[in-house]
Amino acid sequence: RQFLPAARELLVRAEATRAAAAQIRAGGLPTLTVAAPPVTLNDVVAPFFATWGAEDPMPRVQALNAADEYGDLDRGADLVIGTRPPPETLAGMRVAALPVSAYVRPDHPLAGRAEVLLDELLAHELLVPTPDSHARRAFDAAAERAGLPVRLAEFSTSHVAQAVAAAGRGVAVVSDDPRYGLRQLAIRTSAGEALQIVLHAAWQPHHHGARQIAAVAGRLRRFVRERYTPA
Repeated sequence: RQFLPAARELLVRAEATRAAAAQIRAGGLPTLTVAAPPVTLNDVVAPFFATWGAEDPMPRVQALNAADEYGDLDRGADLVIGTRPPPETLAGMRVAALPVSAYVRPDHPLAGRAEVLLDELLAHELLVPTPDSHARRAFDAAAERAGLPVRLAEFSTSHVAQAVAAAGRGVAVVSDDPRYGLRQLAIRTSAGEALQIVLHAAWQPHHHGARQIAAVAGRLRRFVRERYTPA
């Protein structure tokens, strides 16, 4: 019983070794597994995959373990998209800084504006995703620094938070694309800083496909800049 966890880990590593040998024999990465939070997978990674061609690896995804982001590189992921800077033992690059926005109905008092101050926003009923969301963690940190009381309603997904905002029950604070005809407002702190999530890409430097993974990360960074910078 004491040896069983070690035996299981050895079997996982043996399977990964066999897969690596097959990929090296094939001359590249036939598949590439990306681990990222659900919102990032839906709004960033999936649209990026849509631009891939036949020469690219077959993409696969897995949900990121928010408590141990880069540990997913030992659990089958080739590339991790996280919000914390990766440790020095990993290869990586900063991919993007994406906004955490407020979403309101067209008839909401805030609807005619391009941005809202965090202090002002905290006076409203806020609809937020659960704490395992990167957007929620960024919002919680900013609200804690502001030192003001917050009225929150928590939802399992940011899509549901936006749907409830569309029903007129509050202001959704999420990082994904707008839905249900909602208006998007930038959120700024009292110091004038935009509330945002910084995304980092990381991979194992000794991965047999490290060069190909680095090229994919660079393409993802360019894609995100082209998709989000004009907005």
